[in-house]
Amino acid sequence: MGKRISRSRAAAIAERLGDPFLYQWATSDLLWERIVSITPEGKELVWDLVVEGVHNFVANGIVVHNSGEIEQTADVVLFLYREDAGSDEDSEEPHAPGEQTAKLVYETEIIIGKQRNGPTGSFTLLFHRAYTSFEEHYVGEEGPTF
Repeated sequence: MGKRISRSRAAAIAERLGDPFLYQWATSDLLWERIVSITPEGKELVWDLVVEGVHNFVANGIVVHNSGEIEQTADVVLFLYREDAGSDEDSEEPHAPGEQTAKLVYETEIIIGKQRNGPTGSFTLLFHRAYTSFEEHYVGEEGPTF
């Protein structure tokens, strides 16, 4: 089972932060029990929890951030996907002198997941690792070698 924050820990955090709202919940008759089962009841509208101020809060003993609100209020949401990201070839481990540590140019898919005033979709750019920059990718062309 995962960790969860206890009432006493929540109260201690509330006292340290001087947060009367959190202290009220930590000391209220709210039940802080484990979920033992979930029964589907059909589809319902749901919303992200929004915490005023810095939007960080404690959940299961971990300080978390409500990133859903960032996406909700953003005009554009982009995702970067590189098939070889995280592979051994992409590592920063030291190599013998003069040996290239990793490939310098990568195909990167740019996915426009949300755009309030324009189309969504995806396209490919070349990422130049040495210069931390992107450039257009022309399919079928060799492209520059950096």
